[in-house]
Amino acid sequence: MLHFSDRGKGEPHPEKDEGDNVNAPKVADILMMDRSDVRWAAILSALFSTGRMMCLFALAVLGIFFGTVVANQGEVRMIPILLGLGLTFVIGIILLEFAHVRALAGYRDARRRYALRSRALVAGAICIVLCMIHPLMGLAIPIGAGVGALGQLVLSRYARNEPLWDFLPTEAISILSGRDRIGATLATSRPRDHALAAVVTRSGSALSVVVALAIGAFLIAQSIMAIAAFVPLVLGTLWATEAILEYVHNHFSQEEVTLLPVSEVRAGPAPDEDDTQDQLGLKVHDLNVRNHKGVALLRGINLNIAPGTVTAVIGPSGAGKSLLLQSIVDPFSLANMEVSGFVRQSGQDLWKRQTSAQSVPAVFLPPHPVVLPATGAENLSCFHGDEMLTRGKWFLEQMVYAVDMVDDICAAQNAQTLPSMQIKALAMARAFTLGPQVYLMDRPEDGLPEKQIAALVHRIEQETRMGRCVVIVTDKRALLDVSDQMVVLQDGQVIDYGPSKEVRGRMETGWARFLGARRLVTEENLCNWIHSHFYRDGDEANRRKVAQVASDLLTFSCQTANPLTPGDVSFTFKHFRGFCILRMQDSDPPVSAGKLQQAQDEVSNDDGESKLSQLARIIRNSMSIEADMRGDERLLEVKIETYDPRKVPPPKAEAVHVSADT
Repeated sequence: MLHFSDRGKGEPHPEKDEGDNVNAPKVADILMMDRSDVRWAAILSALFSTGRMMCLFALAVLGIFFGTVVANQGEVRMIPILLGLGLTFVIGIILLEFAHVRALAGYRDARRRYALRSRALVAGAICIVLCMIHPLMGLAIPIGAGVGALGQLVLSRYARNEPLWDFLPTEAISILSGRDRIGATLATSRPRDHALAAVVTRSGSALSVVVALAIGAFLIAQSIMAIAAFVPLVLGTLWATEAILEYVHNHFSQEEVTLLPVSEVRAGPAPDEDDTQDQLGLKVHDLNVRNHKGVALLRGINLNIAPGTVTAVIGPSGAGKSLLLQSIVDPFSLANMEVSGFVRQSGQDLWKRQTSAQSVPAVFLPPHPVVLPATGAENLSCFHGDEMLTRGKWFLEQMVYAVDMVDDICAAQNAQTLPSMQIKALAMARAFTLGPQVYLMDRPEDGLPEKQIAALVHRIEQETRMGRCVVIVTDKRALLDVSDQMVVLQDGQVIDYGPSKEVRGRMETGWARFLGARRLVTEENLCNWIHSHFYRDGDEANRRKVAQVASDLLTFSCQTANPLTPGDVSFTFKHFRGFCILRMQDSDPPVSAGKLQQAQDEVSNDDGESKLSQLARIIRNSMSIEADMRGDERLLEVKIETYDPRKVPPPKAEAVHVSADT
């Protein structure tokens, strides 16, 4: 707020400079500078580059001594000395380049540009020096550099750079269906220079060498230049011409394109090959994704999605939801990742890439749809002409509810310039036009108004009636309501998976569910899941206590698991005032009342030195434990005392109550 006084219009009041907070500490003015080229970097680069060029030409001059002293005068003993001198210049070049890199670390692009410019200037200076010695000696440099520069100019003005990859119409479907993100990058990117630019540069250098050979031979024949200077003249001309043409080449080039590295994908064997070949729907088995540091981003993902169903994927930010969809359809485009497992659609390996024509097995719709720099009609029809375009327009009209908007979208000369909502509608209509067996949608509701979301829901219902699978990452209620089953991800692992009504019912009543393999390797993920439910300051003791009980329950379950086919184990959790409930379910027979009593006796007789059984450890850390059966599964329900960290001290523990109902 500004307070005005007689000292000047708009002058801030001295006591109110800090937003009316007179107690705010005084700070100096905060200054900002945008990213720019710094002059000292250009000066340093010029010095280092000049030194490098001088070392190169010193090597060329060294050739004169080899010719006169060794070849003509027969001083063979001078060879080691001259060779050592030449080696000194080579080491000097290496040290100068090393110092150049260290001095301008973090300015790689600027360092390269400054170095090219400096070397070209030094080459021009050398050309002038040679011309001062004799007008013909420096003539080869401007001839070769001039021809090469003219060629670069013509290519930059009149020649069109080819894309990194040009696709066929059938290959366009693979790109536009989200199965080849690298292909989309290649198709929409152009190299930094023309394909013939390097040829022009080499031709100019070669021309300068030919001219230098002719001039050198002429000057020697006229007794103007010694034979020993012939090789240094040719080498100096070549290096100077190359320095000038490298600068010209960089000047006419565009921005360099950097592509993501390709991931390593290892498809694992199916658990039962015969069953897998005949199975309909989408099957994901033991899908694991690790980054280049070996950190697991997705762990042991197993999904069975039946035809004609909608599966919603939910979870906190960073849980791996988008990564899961991309790993299913296009693992090769993940940057520096290691992917293992297998994914099949009705027996067809979705990870298998083949050049022969095939039906579209799956379509992936990312949050930012893939659109090529072509017309809207070409993007909608995947470059397949009128018949497919007519079908695409029919779906697009269902998404936007307006024929005139459909015409505007199709008439766009570059679909990438369309508004985001229209691009999204185009991508969805294109996906439905392709009619795959699997739709993978990552937050399709982003950027869409409610009427388009309603149209999407209606279209999804129609697609599932035709037996298609739909997997959606979403938190939109309208899309969740249409889902048949739900997958809950946390830290790259499926912690809950089942019918949507059951999963949502648990979540709405405060229960949380964790589903994992019945192995001890599940312990870390289980404990992280427990920790996520205690987020208040001072909850550390609650985290440790409940996580210890959960770990003991998992160990107790794993003791009787079949090592070959252990199956799954599930945990459900809920907070109450002063305690929490933790339930464990597995496929074993029920725990008998006698076994519970025996474990209780162990706790009662514990002298602190004997080792308790796993069940006794659970009882010792719990308020009560109950054993029951739920359907065909064994159930252990544990009541664990917790405290409110806002209250000091925590409440005292109650006596342990044990009951069994089998």
